[in-house]
Amino acid sequence: MSKALPISDIAITLLLSKPEGNYTRAGQIANPAFFWINRASDQKAITNIDIIHGDIAAVPSGYIKLTESLTSSGPTVYVCVEKGGKSSSSSPVLDFKILSGDSVPGPGFHKLPQVLNPDAPKSVPREYIAIKSEATVANLNNKEYTIGDMIDVLDTR
Repeated sequence: MSKALPISDIAITLLLSKPEGNYTRAGQIANPAFFWINRASDQKAITNIDIIHGDIAAVPSGYIKLTESLTSSGPTVYVCVEKGGKSSSSSPVLDFKILSGDSVPGPGFHKLPQVLNPDAPKSVPREYIAIKSEATVANLNNKEYTIGDMIDVLDTR
């Protein structure tokens, strides 16, 4: 089995219309907003993802704010990406998924704390992004634990 290329681009659409280019659908939130990814070997990999709320919210240093908001009305929510990051927390993003409510992201994924639908009615579960990176996969495969390490245990019964 060949190793999947890291994600090199993310696009957001508010309609189920594929963006131009070599994108595949990666997820959807209830607003609705659709997530599309591209895995191009000739582009820098996305190394981090962040979520900001509001049109005037500061974009994290080294990040690019995607142009499409995740909301069609109400407060805006934007996805920001870092490409080719050099910080210790930067690692090529291999995959991401949308989580609803208190869902557990699964092995190798890290749940971002920012809510994707902060203005949704209380009856609608909050939605989040969880990302899988080369670093989280390496940590998952690392079997050298020390006292005090926190680990997720996957019940295999």
